[in-house]
Amino acid sequence: MALLHRKAFLQSLTPFIQCKRFRGKVNIQRPKPPHFEKAKYLALTQPWFINPNKNKPLVELCRLNRKLEKKKDFNPLRDIYAKELYNSFKNSKLIVFYHFNSMKADENFRNYALFKKQGMELKKFEREMLSAAVSGTPYETVLDFYVTSNNMILFCPEPEVNKVLKISKKCPQLIMLAGILENTLINKDDLIKYSKIPNLQIAQAELVQTVNRVGSQLVSDLNSHQSSLVSNLEQRMKQLEMEDK
Repeated sequence: MALLHRKAFLQSLTPFIQCKRFRGKVNIQRPKPPHFEKAKYLALTQPWFINPNKNKPLVELCRLNRKLEKKKDFNPLRDIYAKELYNSFKNSKLIVFYHFNSMKADENFRNYALFKKQGMELKKFEREMLSAAVSGTPYETVLDFYVTSNNMILFCPEPEVNKVLKISKKCPQLIMLAGILENTLINKDDLIKYSKIPNLQIAQAELVQTVNRVGSQLVSDLNSHQSSLVSNLEQRMKQLEMEDK
């Protein structure tokens, strides 16, 4: 009996708690104003700056679809170089684009000197400089060649394709991509085909030779009948003289 009474006194009771809403439902649209202390801290912690992403759709906030636009800094020296580069494009009758492999400084100077002796300019420009020079011009298509920074441009005042191909063979580090010949963009194969066409002086000489050949042939055709008639008459006269004797 003592053990039973002791167990009864030591037994713990677990209270049952149930939450119950007081005085009806909570109005979400018109919530109850907070306590003064709570309202004071809420006002103190409220941000005072405007969030730049406020009222923006989720498409613009996604990093995968976001296009970062670089700010264009005003650089008057770059504008001067861009104008000079555009004038080089405009005044050159032949422009060749190269991809260059890794080479030493002396090899680069040697390649530059080979073209310089023929009155040609081999230059290297960054894509940003080239974009500033040819954007919005008929030469904007050349930006497709500047995928990497290993590109060089050759400016030729005259369309001397044969000389360019010969010098390019001496420069194995330079790989010819394409060219602009008389404001027409052509590939390397078309440049090789154009180099096989004779120049203007040779074409004029061949034309004069053809015209002279036709004229001489016409004169010989016209004189052939007369000469044949004269020869036939002479032979007939000889026959008549032989018969008289």
